Parts: sequence; structure tokens; C-alpha cells
Amino acid sequence: MNIYFFPPQRKANRKNVVNPYVRNFIKQLAKFSEVNEKPTNIPPLLDLAINIYKKDAVVLNWIENTPLKRFGTIQYYFLLLILNFLYFKRVEIIWVMHNMHPHSGKNIKSQNIIKWLYDHATLILTHSSEAREYAKSNGCQNIIFLHHPVSTFDTNSSVSYTNNQSDSDILIWGTIEPYKGIYEFIKYCNDNKSLMENKKITIIGKCNNDDYFKLLNNIKPKYINLINQKIEFNELSYLIKNTKIVLFPYLKGSISSSGALIDTIALGGKAVGPNSGAFVDLEREGVCLTYESFNDIDRIINNVDSISESNVDKFIKENSWERFCMRIQKEITSSSKRNK
Repeated sequence: MNIYFFPPQRKANRKNVVNPYVRNFIKQLAKFSEVNEKPTNIPPLLDLAINIYKKDAVVLNWIENTPLKRFGTIQYYFLLLILNFLYFKRVEIIWVMHNMHPHSGKNIKSQNIIKWLYDHATLILTHSSEAREYAKSNGCQNIIFLHHPVSTFDTNSSVSYTNNQSDSDILIWGTIEPYKGIYEFIKYCNDNKSLMENKKITIIGKCNNDDYFKLLNNIKPKYINLINQKIEFNELSYLIKNTKIVLFPYLKGSISSSGALIDTIALGGKAVGPNSGAFVDLEREGVCLTYESFNDIDRIINNVDSISESNVDKFIKENSWERFCMRIQKEITSSSKRNK
């Protein structure tokens, strides 16, 4: 089977950041099908248009964000032409629904793309049961839920950490963006000084919005260490091993699943997030904990031992990238046979 994966891998340079989800998906899927493994240096949508001929299936990721990119209106109409061509040619269209809503908020063109995919996609894949039910509520039938696959890491390599950070009670890591609820968490800390001032809190990640980072820096209390820099793997491994919980204060409804959450679990961290999306599913698996409100965090810090190492090991084994892509391949093949 000949599959086109979107977005394609990009040729490495200073502007292109390697997306591990794309890299791992393509690498494992290529074991079972012919996939566009070769990196490209042309715009992703143009690469898709050039390569859609003689394809049996396309796997689309974050395609609904197209109108939010540069020349978004032009790309939007170009994408609609491509999608309708694929549908007319009876190419299997697999949409990975990473989020229930775009992080940047509602956009009518993005909503139109999502509606088109609800109506015409051969298969919709979600990484949370909540997203699956949300898609069903919009009239979709061909939906499957699979946990976000887990990458394995060598956590025994020596590490060195340059920020002189002592052990923390709470670690928040990853790109610093509004939908991740960091402002709301810092505000909570300020409003609940008696509960939070005895905690050591580290927030680290790259923030590309200077105004947003300045806002966070202005309101944070002294006991929060806020670091605006991309975190390297060795540093991340060290921090996770030396913190009580890794907190994901994401705004409810903003995210269905999280690669950072899965990486935290793979590195042995005690992940804690809101009672929504993939966090709920992973709590059922016994590999993370959830909160209804930030008021629960103080209690959770003292209850992290309920996450057992055996549960984590089992989850990692059952949700490897290879197993995940084997399942996807079977779903695509089955769907193709049904539609012939």
C-alpha cells in the first residue's frame, strides 16, 4: 500500500524543528507500507499536491490549522481542492484528530475543514476517548481511539544540568503557550499563598511570545523559577527524576492528547493533569493522576505513589510506536477493502 503522510518530514535547518511524532510515525509505518520518508524543502501542502497521484491513502495531521498559516486564505482554498480531488479519486483519507479545537481559538475556515473531514474522512483517529465521543456527537461513525504511542529513551546516560536547579515539588515543562494554562496556574499560586508558598516550582520551556512571557514573569511569586529556554533531553530527564510531580495545567477543552505527557510517563515522571482528554484515559491505566481544580494539587503531591512502576511498564510495552502503526496499517487495509 502506498501512503502519503502529512506533514512530510522537513529537511533539517535552523528554521525547521524536527517533530518526533511525525518522525516516529513515518519510520514505523514504513515497515508495513510505502511511505514518503524522504524529507522535503518545499511547502508541505504543495508537496502533498505533487505527490497525491497513485496514492492509496493519506494520513493527515494538524491539517485543520492550514488557514492559520502564512497566506492562510490561499492555502485554505488550495487544500479544499486537494481534499475533494482525493475524495473523488477514492483515496483513503485518515485524519488524526489531535485536538478538539485549534489552540488559537475558533476560526471559520478551520471549522469548515474539520466539518469536511467529519463528513468525508474514511477514518478518524483520536488519542483520547473524549475526542472520540466529541467526533461521534458531530455525526462521525468511522472513529477509533488509540493511546498516543510511547517513545523509549535511554535514561541511564549521564546528565548535567546548567541552571543550578535544586529538586522541585512541581515541574511544568514544554513550550510556554497560553492554552497550556500557565498564567492561570501562577495566578492560582498568588491567590493561594498559604498552600503554595512552601512548594518549589520550576516552569521551563521556550516562549516565542515576548509579551506573554513578560506577563508571566511580572506576576510570578519568588518561589516559582520561570525559565525561558528550550529544554534539552538530558536536562529534562534530570528534572523529571528530581521532582515530585510533573504538572500539566492545560485549559480544559484546549487539548485532546499531549506528547509531553507521554514523554513524561516514559521517563518515569509522576504526571498530573486536568480531568479531561487523554489524562482521564491514562489515569484509568494507572499511569497518571488528574485534578478537578488546582485545589487538589496539594493532596495529589502526597499521593503520587499510587502510580505504580508495573502499570507504567505495561503501558509502555502495549503502546509502542510499532504496535500503534501495525494497528493503523490494519485499519487502513480493512477500510480500503470495504470501499472497493
